[in-house]
Amino acid sequence: MSTAHQGSRPVRFAAVGLDHAHAFGQIEGLLNQGCQLVGFSSEDPAAAVAQAVRRRWPDVMWIEDPTSPLRDPSIDVIVTAAVPDRRSAIAIEAVTNGKDVVTDKPGCITLDQLDEIEKAVRQSGRFWSVTFSERFEVRCAIKAGQLVREGRIGRVV
Repeated sequence: MSTAHQGSRPVRFAAVGLDHAHAFGQIEGLLNQGCQLVGFSSEDPAAAVAQAVRRRWPDVMWIEDPTSPLRDPSIDVIVTAAVPDRRSAIAIEAVTNGKDVVTDKPGCITLDQLDEIEKAVRQSGRFWSVTFSERFEVRCAIKAGQLVREGRIGRVV
């Protein structure tokens, strides 16, 4: 993903569905790439993760209606770590409104939801991706990567 939208401004993203702590990694990952966090929203604003996100980024706007960022034309990307059975609905609404989506795993919970997401992606031309953060954030995976880079475990194929 390019961190510049049409070469003129940073990619703008919102986090919708703050029910799982993987939201922190999703948000940090995009911020570290130069993207601009423009809002948060969740169906349960009192949830522990939602409250922690708001404390960590106090200057970012809280949006009362969680469907609003999905339709906002100024937002390019939606990230979600919502309750798993809500992730497909968030993704479908976002891509049909011209947004790319980064979702926590599982991205959906039924094959019917996957079919609906694939159809929405085909029709919209947007992307839908699932974050498998354990590959990058878990200490043992980070250590394994370090050992590979140092050449200490042989040649990895």
